[in-house]
Amino acid sequence: MANTDTIRIQALISKLNDHGERRPKDASAKLVRAGKKAIPEVIAALKNSSNVRIRRWAAYTLGFFKDRRVIGPLKKGIHDPNMSVRLLAMEALEQVSGAKAGKHLLPLLKDSSGGVRARTVDALTRLQHRPAIGSLMKATRDRKWYVRQTAARALGVMKARRAAGCLKRLQKDSRKIVRETAVQSLERILPQK
Repeated sequence: MANTDTIRIQALISKLNDHGERRPKDASAKLVRAGKKAIPEVIAALKNSSNVRIRRWAAYTLGFFKDRRVIGPLKKGIHDPNMSVRLLAMEALEQVSGAKAGKHLLPLLKDSSGGVRARTVDALTRLQHRPAIGSLMKATRDRKWYVRQTAARALGVMKARRAAGCLKRLQKDSRKIVRETAVQSLERILPQK
């Protein structure tokens, strides 16, 4: 028979299955307050649940645990079939691993979802993951304008001088906001005359 803590933790995990955000976030906060004993159950929910909402909020919850056990499941979570699970697993991995998460996020620049690709660019920028600069330069050719714009901004923030050619090309992009972002980024990386 399961002990009282396990039953309480499983009840909280079942509350992650909600269409809104308030109830899952409340359950998540309670799981975090339950401490490290909740980690195995939350990991199991991320890995094994057939319910997308439970996997999504389990990934979100794991981001609040500063425990090495959550890193492996979150790395797997960024490859979940569901986009929202991938996004929350990516954010949680960044939260837990900090700069070390960068190398694990790079494959998400090729994700099928433009939203995931753009959020990955944002994460790599926050992490200042310089090994991503070549991949960010490739992202300036993305089919989605908002990914191109995010990549252009990232290259400026990271002061990637070698990306000047990509940014000059983006000054002729079909989207005005992409062109403007490219100009701003070029101003950041090229010496002022």
